[in-house]
Amino acid sequence: GNTGALYAEEVYNFSQEDLINDDVMMLDLYSEVYVWVGSEAQSEETDAALKLALDYAKKNPDGRKECPVYKVQAGFEPPTFTAHFIAWDSEIADKWVKTDSKTKKPEGKTSGPKAITSSDVGALDTTVTFTLKELQAGLPDRVPHDKKEQYLADDVFKGLFGVDKATFNTWKKWKQEGAKKKHGLY
Repeated sequence: GNTGALYAEEVYNFSQEDLINDDVMMLDLYSEVYVWVGSEAQSEETDAALKLALDYAKKNPDGRKECPVYKVQAGFEPPTFTAHFIAWDSEIADKWVKTDSKTKKPEGKTSGPKAITSSDVGALDTTVTFTLKELQAGLPDRVPHDKKEQYLADDVFKGLFGVDKATFNTWKKWKQEGAKKKHGLY
């Protein structure tokens, strides 16, 4: 099973079959590095791999200059990534895409590769706050979809839910979800 532990191992003569959907993989192309994120990879594992890739690109032992790091979601691989795999099969890649069971549409963002920096890694610190309207309108960058309410200012949070964040966090999950749905934060 997936432990969330991070270790890096070099793979020679790699192929599409080496990409495992509950893992995160790094492809070093010398002038750029891709971090491929399987749709079942744990967020902690993804963050750790992105940090590792950024560090690797900055302090590469072969002496090259720092190169850009791109995050690629499983099933949404760009040609600049797939070109490095012999006989890339898009049908296999399509099976990696998690879909919403109701709409049959892909979950999450479906954009192409995104150049990342260290400020993109990990969830935003909850000292960063957004207005209720901003959180109801969508998902600000690096705000976990299931923790939107934690990014409200304390006074707004208490006014909305009638309790502080610490008390809210002790509530049963069903009660939290009901309260979040009531205020359009789910």
